[in-house]
Amino acid sequence: MTLAFPDVVRIEPASACNLRCVHCPTGTIKSVNRGIMSQKTFSVIMANLEQKLPRVVVMYHGGEPLLCIDVWNWIKVLKMKGVKYIKTVTNGTLLYAESIKGILTSGLDAIEFSIDGKSPEENDTIRRGSNCQEIIGNIKELVEFKRLSDSRLPEICISNVQLKNHVNSDVPETPKFLIEEFGESVMYKNTYAIKWPAVASSFSKRPQILEKGYCPHLFETITIRWNGDVVPCCYDIMSEYVIGNIHENSLEEIWNNERYNNIRKGIETGHPVEICGGCYEY
Repeated sequence: MTLAFPDVVRIEPASACNLRCVHCPTGTIKSVNRGIMSQKTFSVIMANLEQKLPRVVVMYHGGEPLLCIDVWNWIKVLKMKGVKYIKTVTNGTLLYAESIKGILTSGLDAIEFSIDGKSPEENDTIRRGSNCQEIIGNIKELVEFKRLSDSRLPEICISNVQLKNHVNSDVPETPKFLIEEFGESVMYKNTYAIKWPAVASSFSKRPQILEKGYCPHLFETITIRWNGDVVPCCYDIMSEYVIGNIHENSLEEIWNNERYNNIRKGIETGHPVEICGGCYEY
């Protein structure tokens, strides 16, 4: 199996996080390998992408990207090279004046802020170490600076995760307090909390992947962690399935190596690796 290089690349500026969210292992599980991407690692990534420029880059993989002070310069580099669409995800706690300037001048196309629960108090319970009112103020400041600069970009989205046992609806609705604070000045994305990393004891719980035999994360996206490790998808934030490292092999070599192809074949033949068994993408 030889695949063309993917259109989507995920880059992890930081695996560390300054919060301890109850539904995420990044800030709570001590065994998670945390760090900040170095300029050397980013330069190796860029050298690999010179001839295989992706259409989309997502600057996020579970940690807090704004902990990396170089992230806005790196986004500028990617845009100058010709990447069409770049997105990042942040908890919004580090949105200072310098960060806002970086957001508006880097060429970033979209930024997603995480505010969870049905109320500010619930957010602060779920996202331990967070102060919802401060984050709301930070986002409002970005919205205002964007308006004053007469800029169309970046698109600003608030992602809201709700705990299933706290709601009665099958489809989560945008919390009233967010609509009251932001109205139509931002977009909204609402989901229920999942088990993350998405690991299940039995693949029989998710037969849809067996029937489909396909996963866009494995066939259309390559994910590069802060230290150069390549992992199968955005759910492997604990590096359970390291496929290679860009300091040892090229991205193109890793993309089509035996380990990567064996994981893909597992999806196609109904024998996926364990992490796929609990995936809520399908």
